[in-house]
Amino acid sequence: MEFRRDHVLITGGRCEIGLGIANTFLDQGMRVTLVDLNIALGEALAAEHERISQVAHDRADTEAVAAQLNPFALSPDAPDVLINGDLYVGP
Repeated sequence: MEFRRDHVLITGGRCEIGLGIANTFLDQGMRVTLVDLNIALGEALAAEHERISQVAHDRADTEAVAAQLNPFALSPDAPDVLINGDLYVGP
């Protein structure tokens, strides 16, 4: 599989599965953006890799998510790959 660029966005990126996927892409030389409400679990991984960034957001607030991620998705640095690992556990 060839990628146009080298950027992956993983929602729900702080969970073990998200972090495992992030490590796999990092091993392939890709840049990774983790998107989650609680970014604390991704901080250790981000400290180890300069190619990882994090975005904190509350996916239950759809207006805030759209305002935060739409410009990012339309930017020249938009991710090539989206991994949707979000899990919403609501009331």
